Order: sequence, then C-alpha cells, then structure tokens
Amino acid sequence: MQVTVATAKTTVRDERGREAKGLILTCSRCGETVEVYGTSGASLRRGFVKLREACKETGNFYVEEELRPEAPTARTG
Repeated sequence: MQVTVATAKTTVRDERGREAKGLILTCSRCGETVEVYGTSGASLRRGFVKLREACKETGNFYVEEELRPEAPTARTG
C-alpha cells in the first residue's frame, strides 16, 4: 500500500548532545515518527526504511507528502 509521509527539517541531537541538521518523518497511516540525520535524498530514504521497521502496519510503500521548512521541536530519546 502506498502511504504518504510528512517530512520536516529539524535539528537532531546524538547521544553526546551534538546537534546536526536532520529530518522528522511521520507516517500518515499510523502516525509513527522517526528522526534521521541529514536532509539529502539518501537521508529521506533512510527515514523510509526506519518507518518500515517501526510501523505497526506491514507492506507500506512510503512516498514524500511535503517538506515543511522547520519542525516545531525535535524529540530526543
């Protein structure tokens, strides 16, 4: 099933507290959210893979819905 993903640029923190530009991706089907480092096409594809691993639904084929300029806040976890 083709599923759209909302993306937003954000600042992502690693385990050591360093900041880097990244993306937040949100599945429109289940609402699952993942963060990835970088803002390139490769980073976006990595986010699709992470969503596939995290999503409760199976068989999703992710496509980008839109790229928002900035995310409100980055989650750390």
